[in-house]
Amino acid sequence: MKKFVKKFVKISLIFIGLFIIIGYSLKYQFDKDNSDKFIWLRNIKKTNFDYAFIGSSRTLNMVDINLIDSIYGTNGINIGMGGSDFRTLYMILYTFLDIQENNINDLYIQVDPFMLYKDSIYNKPNYDYYFYSFINDKNINSCFPKNNNALIYKYFPIIKYIEFNKVYNLTHFIRSFNSSSVWDESKGSSLIYNHLPFKPVNNQIDKHHKKHLVLNFEDKELLSKIIGLCRNFNIQPTFYSAPIFNYQISYKPSYPKFEDEINILSDSLDIKYLNFMEYNNNNESFFKDMIHTNVKGSIELTKAIIKALKHNNVYKEQAGDL
Repeated sequence: MKKFVKKFVKISLIFIGLFIIIGYSLKYQFDKDNSDKFIWLRNIKKTNFDYAFIGSSRTLNMVDINLIDSIYGTNGINIGMGGSDFRTLYMILYTFLDIQENNINDLYIQVDPFMLYKDSIYNKPNYDYYFYSFINDKNINSCFPKNNNALIYKYFPIIKYIEFNKVYNLTHFIRSFNSSSVWDESKGSSLIYNHLPFKPVNNQIDKHHKKHLVLNFEDKELLSKIIGLCRNFNIQPTFYSAPIFNYQISYKPSYPKFEDEINILSDSLDIKYLNFMEYNNNNESFFKDMIHTNVKGSIELTKAIIKALKHNNVYKEQAGDL
């Protein structure tokens, strides 16, 4: 019996050791997959940026960093991620600044009704698995629910790769051997070129919303934490909102106080607010869907942003007529 127990323990330890070795080998390889926006951002270290835009897909898909840089001769980056809420955006910004030691002069923070009100149409995917390796950092740890498996995922990464195999799949493993990335060329932006013809949806709010939603305290606090990061790293923050098709009719009835509340918040924090929600918002040719512009609309929005930057003298070198 003792021989059996010893043999069992020995074999178990061998298998555990193999799982640990395989897990860390996978981690080493997946951490080189620059086709993944999160990992691409994580691999940028000790770099200076004149500005950055942060937000959800309405930043990722709608702000053309290359166009801004071509006008101003600056070095910008789009650190937006589709579906991100302010909790995820805080973790993205914190790791980008504090852990990876990058510098940003100006940060443009997307503030939309969808991000500040609960029971929204906005689907917020969970991206926590990208941050488990930073679980020992108290600022990242504080963003996770109290009961989580982050430590297990950190020290036994193979479990994470098995559980989240839809993200860490064979395609991404193969891509990890390619050092080049589309994100390098686009500077983090992903404009929408191909899409089905846009068909506006009438009475959108009646299908998805409770009327007169209330500004969510938790999201407001997380936004304040992002502003706190900006203050700590000497970054000048600016709020901005992106276009929404037919905003006054389709969405504003659900968020009647949004603009007043965001103006009060920006004034109290002494932060500029650039509101583009109604910019070209009745032109169907500029939209992919109700809340995302296509490449044509995104270029027009970026031009409007450039003019706003010029008007506010954000950069010394002025843009010409666009």
